[in-house]
Amino acid sequence: VSKGRINSLDDAIEKYKELVEQDFEYEYLSQNKVLVPLTVIAGDDWTAYIEEISMALYKAYPQYFLPYFFRCTFYLLKDIFEKFEIILPPIPPKRDTQKRALYYMEISKVMINFRTEHGLSSAEMYAFLYDFAPHFIEEIEGMELPEASKAWIIKGGVNDNGDFERVFEGGTHFQSYWQGNIDTRRGDILIFYFLTPQKKIHFVGRAKSDGFYDPYFYYHSTIWVESFMKVPEIEFSELNSHAILKNNPGVRAHMQGPSGVPLTSQEYEALLVIFKEKGFDISQLPKLQKIDFLPNLQLQNERDVEIHLIEPFLKKLGYEIADWERQLPVRMGRGERNYPDYIIGVKQSKTEQTAKLVVEAKYRIASRKQLAEAFYQVSSYAIRLQSKLAAVASFEGFWISEFKNGGFDIEKAIFKDWNELQNPDHFHEIKMLIGKGEIT
Repeated sequence: VSKGRINSLDDAIEKYKELVEQDFEYEYLSQNKVLVPLTVIAGDDWTAYIEEISMALYKAYPQYFLPYFFRCTFYLLKDIFEKFEIILPPIPPKRDTQKRALYYMEISKVMINFRTEHGLSSAEMYAFLYDFAPHFIEEIEGMELPEASKAWIIKGGVNDNGDFERVFEGGTHFQSYWQGNIDTRRGDILIFYFLTPQKKIHFVGRAKSDGFYDPYFYYHSTIWVESFMKVPEIEFSELNSHAILKNNPGVRAHMQGPSGVPLTSQEYEALLVIFKEKGFDISQLPKLQKIDFLPNLQLQNERDVEIHLIEPFLKKLGYEIADWERQLPVRMGRGERNYPDYIIGVKQSKTEQTAKLVVEAKYRIASRKQLAEAFYQVSSYAIRLQSKLAAVASFEGFWISEFKNGGFDIEKAIFKDWNELQNPDHFHEIKMLIGKGEIT
């Protein structure tokens, strides 16, 4: 690293590119101060050694490099960037290992510019990133897990990977990162299936984090897992012969492919039945979230729809009353004020109003014409507020549309009636679109 002078950020970028484009050797000290033989860094190995590489670069040229300690905790870096309004460079594709290696320099470039803009020294920037900034993001450690909205099959190795041994030895206190589905959300249920030679389900766990992409994790798509419980073993042959479970995409593929195969609520219930038949107390296992907000009363008007349908639904999606604005005046034209029923994620200044989601309430929508009128109304509010999501709710159900190709298309809106939304699978579909975690 010390060879060749680096006198500017552009020099640093070019030097780093040279390192990425060629295999090289380095040596480091282990914890007990014993010198480890030279190690060759090449290809996919770069993702595993980014912490050591970045620290060496920082030690040599602290003004142009930063140590990177977010491997497999990339979601924390994303939260820090969002909190301090730093634009995160686009994450490179999984298969492009060179771009993933170069991505460290993209992050460093942004952070060096941030340091320069705010007049921080290299040491102060280090302290900002790893001591100051983390205090301003939500800390999930020790927080109670939310209700599970989805169940997933998570795969692990047995021999070379040592996944089974790690979990078995760690027991209920085991926590680690794992390859998982990007759509996993904190609290979701994880069914751990271990591959050749076992081909069995052994454990049930929970997702400690949302799914996230990590440029320096080999599998790219990452989750943190915890709360493991040993359950009766279920062999692949049992899954493959079961009337319901044999239709799961992962089972049909003989458990080949990426980890993180979704289970429907019916499939998870089928697994619970098998565990129970094997003598296990399934009351110990996590349950999928119950969506039981429908009122046992007659709705008489639009305000009833708001109080007894929309607001309980928003709460199930993770929102609190303080998260939405009702009847907020919106400037639509010269001197004109309009009042959307619900706005979420609103930001206001003297010159601009923006929002993340606009919901318009109607008592009944009994015809196509009434739906078109309601949809035109809410989409005009959403466009004015630069919102990417617009929804209409009535006695009949809930319509949600995304802003695409310059507008909102009623023909492509997702519709669910309120009975459908009590099904965990249908609810999860909407939650992945407008849940609080997705919006914020």
